[in-house]
Amino acid sequence: MTFYFVALGQSQLKSSNTIVIQWVDSLKGDFSFTNEWSYPEGVVMKENGRAECGDGGLCPEECYNMLDSNGNIYKDSLHRYYDLLDTTHQYYSISCTAHAYEYAGTNFIKANRKSKDTVYAYTLNNIATHSSLELNITKNTCTAEIKLNSIRMHNHSNYSPNTVEDTVSFDDSHLHIQQANYETFKCSSGFIYIDRTSFNQQVLKARFKFTFQNNTDPDKPLWWEGLIKTPITNDL
Repeated sequence: MTFYFVALGQSQLKSSNTIVIQWVDSLKGDFSFTNEWSYPEGVVMKENGRAECGDGGLCPEECYNMLDSNGNIYKDSLHRYYDLLDTTHQYYSISCTAHAYEYAGTNFIKANRKSKDTVYAYTLNNIATHSSLELNITKNTCTAEIKLNSIRMHNHSNYSPNTVEDTVSFDDSHLHIQQANYETFKCSSGFIYIDRTSFNQQVLKARFKFTFQNNTDPDKPLWWEGLIKTPITNDL
């Protein structure tokens, strides 16, 4: 994947971590990554080349009901099992590179409309990536932050989580609430171009490059750049 960025003489930083959005009518770039897809974590590829539910419990519940005590699919459920499993594949919505703590890549970003003038977007973490890029787009400005939910840095002498949130999950119809500590890294410079036509059609199509303040280790630069194309869901 090749990224094409317009050279800027200076960052489009307005104040603090707020970036002035560069609106364009037709954003150029290779967005063919949106034709690629993968199964979610918990779906594994077997030696026979077929996808099956792993031990992570992330497949549709109905799939697990089609397995016997040894994890084998009931013969009379084979067709329904694979039809249902095939619906879990997810098309990529971001192509990016980043230098961030506990980052091993991500292919997915969600965008939600929170109000008439505000869209919130965030990249999805996975088993190896615990840093998420978060964007708040309000009118003509965008705030960008990296939110790190670390599993390794709690012993770092300078690591001081600055956000505490309750995470909610469900397991076998039971509600679990767990407190999570986050370290937030605010944008210090960068730019974002957004396709106005797509945005008006409830699609976030953008090209961006951000650098971030590193409170944990000021000598270690943090940055994130790439392309986004994802539908905007309405949370109003």
